[in-house]
Amino acid sequence: MARCVSFMTLLALTSLFSALEAYENFVAFSKNVTLREDVPVGATVLHLTDFVNVSQNFNEEEENGTSWTVNVTTGDDFGQFGVDVVNLMLFVAASLDYELNPCYNLSLELTNPLGRSFHHVNLVVTVVDVPGYPPYYNKRCETPVLPDSGATEDYMVMSSSGGTFEVVLSNGSKLQYPDFLPPWRYEAVNATMYGDCSLRYCVVLAELASDAGIFLPALEVLHRGRIEFQCHGRQSKDKASFTMLDISLDGNLPPLAQSGQCKMVEGARYFMLIEVNEIWHTPSYWVQCDAVIRLVHLTVPVKTIHQFSITGCPEGRYGLYCDKRCVCKNRARCHGFNGACECRPGWRGRACDIRWPEVAIIATPGDLVTQYIGTNLTLTCLAPHIQVANMTWLYQARDDNPNTTTTVEDGTVQNSSITFQLITESTNGEYTCGVKAVNGEIFNSTFVLNATECPPNHFGEVCRQVCDCQYGGTCDRWEGCLCPPGRHGDRCEIVPKPNGNHVVVKLLATVLPSMALLCCIVITIRIRRDRHRSNNAGNTDEDLEMEPLSPWEIEKENIRFEHMIGEGEFGHVVRGRLRVPEGYEVLVAAKCIRPDRMTALAVRDFRREMDILARIHEDKDGHPNVVKFYGVVTKSDPQYIVVEYAANEELRRYLWSLREERKITGSLKLLERLGFASDVASGLSELARLKIVHRDIAARNVVITGKKEAKIADFGLARDVYVSSAYARTQQGGEEEELLPLKWMAVESLRDGVYTCESDVWSYGVLLWGIASFGEEPRYAGGPMHPDVCTLLELLRKGVRLQQPQNCPMAVYRIIRSCWIVDPLKRPSPEELLRKIELLRPPRHAHWSPR
Repeated sequence: MARCVSFMTLLALTSLFSALEAYENFVAFSKNVTLREDVPVGATVLHLTDFVNVSQNFNEEEENGTSWTVNVTTGDDFGQFGVDVVNLMLFVAASLDYELNPCYNLSLELTNPLGRSFHHVNLVVTVVDVPGYPPYYNKRCETPVLPDSGATEDYMVMSSSGGTFEVVLSNGSKLQYPDFLPPWRYEAVNATMYGDCSLRYCVVLAELASDAGIFLPALEVLHRGRIEFQCHGRQSKDKASFTMLDISLDGNLPPLAQSGQCKMVEGARYFMLIEVNEIWHTPSYWVQCDAVIRLVHLTVPVKTIHQFSITGCPEGRYGLYCDKRCVCKNRARCHGFNGACECRPGWRGRACDIRWPEVAIIATPGDLVTQYIGTNLTLTCLAPHIQVANMTWLYQARDDNPNTTTTVEDGTVQNSSITFQLITESTNGEYTCGVKAVNGEIFNSTFVLNATECPPNHFGEVCRQVCDCQYGGTCDRWEGCLCPPGRHGDRCEIVPKPNGNHVVVKLLATVLPSMALLCCIVITIRIRRDRHRSNNAGNTDEDLEMEPLSPWEIEKENIRFEHMIGEGEFGHVVRGRLRVPEGYEVLVAAKCIRPDRMTALAVRDFRREMDILARIHEDKDGHPNVVKFYGVVTKSDPQYIVVEYAANEELRRYLWSLREERKITGSLKLLERLGFASDVASGLSELARLKIVHRDIAARNVVITGKKEAKIADFGLARDVYVSSAYARTQQGGEEEELLPLKWMAVESLRDGVYTCESDVWSYGVLLWGIASFGEEPRYAGGPMHPDVCTLLELLRKGVRLQQPQNCPMAVYRIIRSCWIVDPLKRPSPEELLRKIELLRPPRHAHWSPR
């Protein structure tokens, strides 16, 4: 503020010196004025006669102001102020807006040629920010604009269906009463609608209408002057409240009345206070209000049911009764609730009356929040109030390569359009319209196109196929109709022929809910037992001794243990240094079972990991994308599995670090992340060749080396070392508990306890989703963060899948979705996954080829 005043003082001094040459009488003034930003148009800012009267030796004409002229020479670029020359008064000529200009430095010149007098006024106008002003234009409750018939009493922005509301008594009887809102417009009413789509309504009455007489005895006698209704919508969510108050019996006014929003009238006795929230622009707004009314001999629950339609106001008017005048200019749209203005491009301010040079992109059709694949779209670039020297469209594909920016169109036109006859995934990206003005100033605006969904009821690569699912089937973007149990076919129209009579069908329908619950229990037990059998082949639960793997046994004197680098519920990992036969030491990670948690399950998983790693490393070389196995220590306690040490820990944590780095640099590191995906697919391909099923392919079980290579690790102990929310406990029938990675498991693994190379591919799809989302934990839409087996199976049966992560290219998401096909035989093999990912990235290194 001080800087602003000092600058204007300098300008004022310059004007003073030039004025002294032309006028005999010269006076300079400086003044500060404070105005609220919601001051009404026409309000007085300053009486200029105060400056005239201060001067001396002026004749009568000068004092009356009849010979004075007044000019605002600087500081009012937007024309917010005006001058009444007759009354020598400065007034507000247009609505103020704190955000656009919180301070005006005005220079005013008052001249009187007859008296050869000159007054210079340096006026600083400070605008005060007012909460809730200017009103907010909320599209969720945007109202229609009606033709104006000229009669305000014919309109309400929301009106009751049929002009009535319904009262339901405890015995079920229903009574119809005329809507009370229309006649209350003639009473002492204050109805205010807000930008959050709410209504605050207060009416003061001297007496109640006959329709309200049914409540009068209860209000005046048993309720001591107050009856309160609580109201809710169809989803039982609180929507409104309605209070009837007799202030002769209860003078405790609610906050709405205490704030002065109720108009008091002589003889006022009854207050009706209404608060309504979330009045969205829907075809019908339904509210039920409940109260318990005490009568003489009994207490009666009473319901009132109100159903409104959002009808809107005529053009230029707003408010509940459409009795307020809009101030919007330059074809801005006026909100029917609160009179907020939706400015067109090139205009700003409370009334959209301030010229604002800018570039804007208009999407047509513009009534869709979501752009769909297979539909058309036109983007038009406008440059209002700009003398255009050049207008250019630039396209940036949605990937990590800045060199993909291309020029779409270039010219000297005032506006330009680009049209998509059919939106495809390849057209997604950022479209920027850049404008260079004649004076050299640069303007730009960007539109982000991210079409990932088909229009409703369509599916396929380009969304040309129609679902038309029947019998409760849901339309999936990739697979078409997902049918409920017992139906199949392109539209779920086929049902298997029954083998028995209709009595069996009816019986099944009766017991089906109980069977569904039992099925979930059986599924969980089967998962436990199938895993138990596969883990326990050739062993008994009582046999906790592990035979040594002689060729892989490491003598304890050849390894030095340092410090712990990972700990879980059943085991921990220690960093160490191993002396290899070549005579030098290498860093290793040694995994062991905690002595106090030496359970049969832990021993089986530990032994399983030993066997798998030994099998992968039969020729001692192993695979470059499977963690290197050095051997085991089994001749002493605790026993260890010794593998290579990964400098960058697990992939999940590395992705988290990339996420934080992206916040600073903006880099997506897409090629680096695709490299990790390629490495894991390569390692998974080797496991499939050896017919080894990992059962827990996830980013937490992939390590990153110092050379930024990803390697599959943890063939059995991961759930013990890294205990986290990723694993769910299962324990049935007193058997030992398992920790299962439910959200990474294939549908057949959840349902039947079946683990195959194809189920590992499903898990790989979840891992690839995690790579694309920078390590986010999976969460299925419509489900909890940690679903149980039954909940997750139901979501997957309905076709729910993890949604496309932000900034994930569609080509990558297409690979992800292919891993989640319900039929395991239709999923891609690890070799196919590797080939598809390699096509998305430039060559980085030659992959190891199987023997």
